[in-house]
Amino acid sequence: MKTWRDKSYGCWPSRKETLTIEITPPPTRRAFLKNTARCVVYGGALVGLYAWRVEPHWLEFTNRELPIANLPPELVGTTLVQISDAHVGDTVDSDYLMDAFRRVAAFEPDWIVFTGDFMSLRRGGDGR
Repeated sequence: MKTWRDKSYGCWPSRKETLTIEITPPPTRRAFLKNTARCVVYGGALVGLYAWRVEPHWLEFTNRELPIANLPPELVGTTLVQISDAHVGDTVDSDYLMDAFRRVAAFEPDWIVFTGDFMSLRRGGDGR
């Protein structure tokens, strides 16, 4: 049976060999600040990219049974759809929004509730 100390594995130096370990010095203050600045810039760019390209196009449909105590009998069994953060405007493509609204309409909801950001306008545009 071979062990880790066996020469055939080459893990341990022989008595005639010397083991050299190089220790790198800690980074200088300038290098530390440069690396920190890079992380802040690249991290900010990634967050901006996510907010610009990913989050506005994130569409999720969830179906849940929500028992509500003391609900009036005429509302029992009705369907409610919540639409949040639609961002109607220049941020999100109109065809994408229309497709999303068609998919919502396919649920044939009794109630539709808009929450979050409904419109996105640029400063100096129509939103003054």
